[in-house]
Amino acid sequence: MPKPNIPPAELATWVRDAWDTGPDTDERTVWTQHFNDRLAIRVPSGITAFGSGLGRNSQYLVDHCWSAPWTGMSSYSGLELAAEFEWGGTRGAVEEDLIKLADIRAKARLFVGNLWGSEWCKTAQEIADATVAMLSKHDFARDDTIVLALGPKGKRAECKEDIRVWAVTSNSASSL
Repeated sequence: MPKPNIPPAELATWVRDAWDTGPDTDERTVWTQHFNDRLAIRVPSGITAFGSGLGRNSQYLVDHCWSAPWTGMSSYSGLELAAEFEWGGTRGAVEEDLIKLADIRAKARLFVGNLWGSEWCKTAQEIADATVAMLSKHDFARDDTIVLALGPKGKRAECKEDIRVWAVTSNSASSL
């Protein structure tokens, strides 16, 4: 698998920017649309973004992805970016969508989600650590990196931080 063309630290910066400019609501579809829009403006020249609300380039495999143009199978080279968003607020909802990214092949992978305030304070790091364990046992993703971003849902004031971002591999979850 080629190394990502988008460094994890750059993805983390994009996520923090999108989080900081996010809507003043907990409505899932609004947040998904916001992140689709914020990632779509970062698409490099010659790459197409796919995601809900992006016109005829609707969702493909994951909530948001980038691909080089292709005219048939012989010219398809794979995904540049695959991103999954989960706004359910529970650990189970986050883990269910996060697991998908281990199975998706892309040069860069990003997960953004939220947890209810009480769960956020105690389980964000646990989810990052569980992702390390999952990648270390995964048959095809042991050498991969997933950028994982988790923030609080609902009352943001319950915790001191607004969002946490890690570069997760099969060896560690490093804060970005």
